[in-house]
Amino acid sequence: MPISKVYIIIQVTQVHNPLVHGLDKLSLNELEEKIIELQRKYFMSNNLQVQVQIQNFLEIYKEELENESSSIRGI
Repeated sequence: MPISKVYIIIQVTQVHNPLVHGLDKLSLNELEEKIIELQRKYFMSNNLQVQVQIQNFLEIYKEELENESSSIRGI
């Protein structure tokens, strides 16, 4: 009996935040700079609620960076 392969494609939708806009206009370098800046602010904060919000922004920027990197590599 042959083994059939099943491929599942999961579409990940970008989390939309009204405070984050124009990410598609940023270069890879600019996205990386934003991520570094947010990471620095995350560790400077002692407020858990602020850290959670910064983490949400970090995820959005990292996802955009990955999408841009993938599109440049042709994946």
